[in-house]
Amino acid sequence: MSKGVLWGMSPMRYAELAHKHPSIALSFVMALGSVVTRRMTNKPKRAAVT
Repeated sequence: MSKGVLWGMSPMRYAELAHKHPSIALSFVMALGSVVTRRMTNKPKRAAVT
């Protein structure tokens, strides 16, 4: 396992970013969506047992 850095951003801080720098905020959301999509499509399919 390697060390990593985790960043967090509250909704209020994101709203500030979107207001001041809309193009950066859009790029941030698009990149995040790309990561989530890749992780969801590469995840092994398992059936939930309840």
